[in-house]
Amino acid sequence: MIWLILAGALALRLALALSYDGYWGVDGGAYLLSVNNVLGDEPTGAGFPRPPLAPGWLLVPFIALFGDDVGYKVWSALASLCPVLPILLMARRVGEMSRSWLPSLASPIWIIPFAVAFLCVDLLHAEMLVTGALPLVAFGLLGTAWWAMGSLAERWNRR
Repeated sequence: MIWLILAGALALRLALALSYDGYWGVDGGAYLLSVNNVLGDEPTGAGFPRPPLAPGWLLVPFIALFGDDVGYKVWSALASLCPVLPILLMARRVGEMSRSWLPSLASPIWIIPFAVAFLCVDLLHAEMLVTGALPLVAFGLLGTAWWAMGSLAERWNRR
């Protein structure tokens, strides 16, 4: 079920993004300038410095495979799914914990696909896809770190 939700969200985002030729959103042009900068071919001299991975080298394989327009849009659609991993992990933890809270609930497994589907159709999340998907990569990493800290706190020992 989770894979179907993710595939549907990715297909919808790709269909919407690819249906507008040349539209890169608010930060798309700056991201492509960053790619040109790390490749040593920044023709504008605009001096829009960014760290080399943000998103310079992250975008290079997509630009090389699909070109500027389609490559950026494919990258942004994939990058927009980064926050799904921590939501999935945290929803699984909530589902496991709710078994002890609500023993009358036979299987609270519905929490996981509900949380993932809610994130995939959230309008604020979709707005971030349009303005620039790079923060969504950071949200995914931060959320995974929060999940890891929670896991460590649950299984704490002196070692």
